[in-house]
Amino acid sequence: MAENTDQNDNTVVKDEMEHETGIIYKEEAVKKAVEYCVENDILKDFLGKNGAKVANMLMEELYWDDRQALRLDEGKMDSKRAIAQNALMEGLPIDVVQRITGLDMETVKSIQKKL
Repeated sequence: MAENTDQNDNTVVKDEMEHETGIIYKEEAVKKAVEYCVENDILKDFLGKNGAKVANMLMEELYWDDRQALRLDEGKMDSKRAIAQNALMEGLPIDVVQRITGLDMETVKSIQKKL
């Protein structure tokens, strides 16, 4: 039963943050979420003592997610460049390589020059 209440509280906080501020920076969102919880007696005692630690942990988690997404994007770009290089080495026309990889033409031409 407590688990369901916690889930409802999380949804209320999220909905309130989205309604109140629209798109906001992550730091501000975390700060406002902690403040909202304290003001509405959601984990008030715990957050009163540990609010800064909780906010820091949440920010670390959010930034970790951002770093992971960036690494994934970089990996995808590396794969596209490798595919372009292989396709060019096999003699595919540059416009075909550009279309199949989704890379911009300048990047494909740059790869071709290095071959």
